[in-house]
Amino acid sequence: MAAFRDSGTMSASPEMMIEARSLFDASRLDDAGIRATIRKTQEETGVTVDPHTATGLHAAAVCRRDPATPMVVLSTAHPAKFTDAVREATGAAPDLPPSLAGLMDREERMEELPNDLGIVQAFIGARSRAGAAV
Repeated sequence: MAAFRDSGTMSASPEMMIEARSLFDASRLDDAGIRATIRKTQEETGVTVDPHTATGLHAAAVCRRDPATPMVVLSTAHPAKFTDAVREATGAAPDLPPSLAGLMDREERMEELPNDLGIVQAFIGARSRAGAAV
């Protein structure tokens, strides 16, 4: 790890690469493929997924080695976080979860802090559950 930290690069022997490829697969998906997967998933299952989950579903489908082995894809976000992408894919914006239904009508609150790590840490500590317990 020290060599990686110093150089920013890492190398592996051909044998190591063969072993890694026997254990791991990878996939990628462009924006059009993501939209198609979101649309297909919604049409086939009635479930609307976010772009990251759509990419995971695609990877699971194309990388699956043994259909007898269950494949699990963990959803990483709520589709409402990616309203524009989901609307482009399905023609409709996803609903916010019930706990956030009034989010867009709520007052926006923010605090401006100086660019000082100690002040930011103290601010977070004073307002967090962990900080309140200390």
